Amino acid sequence: MGQQLAATGQLTTLAALAQSDGSSPERTRLRRAALDAGRATRAAQRNRVLAGRLRDLGFDDLAGYLRHARSTGLSLRGIAKATGLGWARLRREMGTAGLAVGQPTLRGRRMTTGKIPIQVVPVSAVRHAGSTLGPPRQPPSAGPPAPR
Repeated sequence: MGQQLAATGQLTTLAALAQSDGSSPERTRLRRAALDAGRATRAAQRNRVLAGRLRDLGFDDLAGYLRHARSTGLSLRGIAKATGLGWARLRREMGTAGLAVGQPTLRGRRMTTGKIPIQVVPVSAVRHAGSTLGPPRQPPSAGPPAPR
């Protein structure tokens, strides 16, 4: 059905009609206001959860906890786990608290359990390493398999 409509050009017309639902500026404003209210509600909920976690850790404010955690040597991963903050907000809050944080690294750059980091090696180094390992392997002969 869709292919038939597309062949005659009716699909484009129907799509344009579906897009232009006649939403008035007032309706658009109300929709945006509802979305903004939802975002504010979610942000307030996240802040309440964070405040509860900080109280459980014995701190009144996030900046105080971040200073304490860094002075004790807790890693960023440990701080993120304790506070429930994402990486972006954690880095932003640490900057606000006056704590220096390095630039984020690309995934796979650091050695982690079970992962091998990729290393860029010049071709000349690969050739040199190959020449020190011994003669190249000979391809197997096309004859019958050797008896066991």
